[in-house]
Amino acid sequence: MQLGFGDQPFDMSIEQLGKMARKFAPKVMLHHSETNMPCSVEWYLPQCSLYYTTEKQFFDPASSHKILNSCGDQRELISQSVTEGDIIHRTSGTRGNAHFFLRHHSDSVQTGQSAEDVKANKVPVYFTALHNPQRGFIDLQYHFFYSYNGSIFKMISTAGIHEADWENIAIRVSDKTYNIIG
Repeated sequence: MQLGFGDQPFDMSIEQLGKMARKFAPKVMLHHSETNMPCSVEWYLPQCSLYYTTEKQFFDPASSHKILNSCGDQRELISQSVTEGDIIHRTSGTRGNAHFFLRHHSDSVQTGQSAEDVKANKVPVYFTALHNPQRGFIDLQYHFFYSYNGSIFKMISTAGIHEADWENIAIRVSDKTYNIIG
């Protein structure tokens, strides 16, 4: 079977790719005082609403329009003034300065799934593989989703704060020998 990764065909079965992903999977250790745990996207989305705005302060729900009451399985369209065409045009950049963002319903969502869920491997690690045959490597990317990222500086308490954060680890392997090269 040939799989497409990027623009190039990738001659490897799903089973072989899964085996490679498990072989090189990093062991992630979180600090004992970490308060924001990873979570699954499936856990996070039902606890959020989708907003859009054209304001510069796009992170402020007060100056925004709620589109979906919940982003989980039970989707409820709130704003009848926003059509599917509006969303397509706004996201493609052809209709000005529109921004879409998620806002969770409760601050309790910020901590992510429980530490027990993380330890019991109930929180997924998302995986992608990117093949660059011209340069002879495959990038194995392991993605972790966090519902919230707290401040990154002690002196500036609001620096780096944002919701819905993706972190990742990449391992580069040779597409000939399947050994780590970076």
